[in-house]
Amino acid sequence: ALPICHQLCPRYRLLFSGLGRAPGGVRFLLELRADLLGSLKAEGPEAASLREMNGVLRSMFSEWFSVGFLNPERVTWQSPCELLQKISEYEAVHPVRNWTDMKRRVGPYRRCYVFTHSAMPGEPLIVLHVALTNEIANNIQAIVKEISPAEEEESDKVSAAIFYSISLTQQGLQGVELGNYLIKRVVKELKGEFSHLKDFSSLSPIPGFTKWFLGILTVPRKEVGTNKLFTDCESKEIAEITGGPVTETLKQLLLTNERMRSEE
Repeated sequence: ALPICHQLCPRYRLLFSGLGRAPGGVRFLLELRADLLGSLKAEGPEAASLREMNGVLRSMFSEWFSVGFLNPERVTWQSPCELLQKISEYEAVHPVRNWTDMKRRVGPYRRCYVFTHSAMPGEPLIVLHVALTNEIANNIQAIVKEISPAEEEESDKVSAAIFYSISLTQQGLQGVELGNYLIKRVVKELKGEFSHLKDFSSLSPIPGFTKWFLGILTVPRKEVGTNKLFTDCESKEIAEITGGPVTETLKQLLLTNERMRSEE
């Protein structure tokens, strides 16, 4: 069985394993996979080989960056300046405007957490921003708008945690489970810190959701009563709120910016 396994394993996997143990090797392999991901859509005689190499690297990273090897860390204003700078540059959801904005995101009623790895010290792999509020927020503007930071944090006023931004900093780690582990770890830590905390919510956008949902609304429902997008009760409630036909009104809201101005 050993010779068969040896033959089935690509030779470059052994090379990658050796590189992973060398100083700077893991970073090099991450950059290599990032380049591979940009080439996977290309057609040609080498496409299958590129997809296979990408699969091998992803499998290796899933082992190397498993939860047992990740170091969770809370980022504060006292954290190293280099780390704060990298978090500011890596923010992919809500860009950091300036150092005052960065200070607010790690200050009172805000939390910032990262995962690091011993092979890349000081380098955040994934960044999670959390807002601590007294209720679940109904819009992101209230969280990211510029306000004067509070001087002191009162724990008894915290009853909800809003995960409003999560950013993967390394393209080469796409498809490797990191965000789920970090969120679960943060939930556990926040529950231990705040006794009144009972609600957890996300306001982080879902890439491609609007396009997908518009497609769903556009597809005609041929079989009435089966595979319905909304129940009769939900359709009635939506119609009462929007004041028009459910499907057409939702499509109009999604195609314009009206939903951003709506208080409903």
